[in-house]
Amino acid sequence: MFIQKQLVRLLSANTTQRVCLRYDHTMRLRSQVKFLALAAGAILVVLGCAYFYAITPHQSSAPSESAVGLLEHADELSWGNNWAEAQPLYAKAEHLFEVENQPSKALYAQVSQIPPNESVSVPNTILQLTDDLETPGAQDKETRLRILTIRGMLQTNYDAAQARATWQQVGALAIKLHHYELASRAEETIAKIAALAG
Repeated sequence: MFIQKQLVRLLSANTTQRVCLRYDHTMRLRSQVKFLALAAGAILVVLGCAYFYAITPHQSSAPSESAVGLLEHADELSWGNNWAEAQPLYAKAEHLFEVENQPSKALYAQVSQIPPNESVSVPNTILQLTDDLETPGAQDKETRLRILTIRGMLQTNYDAAQARATWQQVGALAIKLHHYELASRAEETIAKIAALAG
């Protein structure tokens, strides 16, 4: 009987010890899971902030009346689809870039003046923009992207097949240049063209 009591006591102590060890292990595991969840959350916040920073345009410290400052302000206006207000700023920037002997920036500003001008011949303007892509000024990737964008805008209402090809080029180049909002806009335009084509 004594041995039985001792054995029961030993087994119960051993069981209690196992339960305590399991409880301790469970608590440590929960603590580790909480830590990993917090770390994963912090990483997601950092990645989200980095993504937001990457897709938003950044202004330089250029004076507002300089060629670069005028161009940046005009680009902000045109991005908001306020081309009419942006047009005179693009004209001033084009002149200043010509004076500064920056032909690619002058070309960028020049082609950016096209959208509000409804009196232009669309086929001739598309042809001119296509020719502009072959000029030395269009070797600058930002200028090339702008020419393609303007050409795509004109083609969208004129020739859906040409527009689709142009917007695909815009999307690809925009991604290379980290202009993700423009790349997204290009994809949306391609989808609209496809929907209209049926």
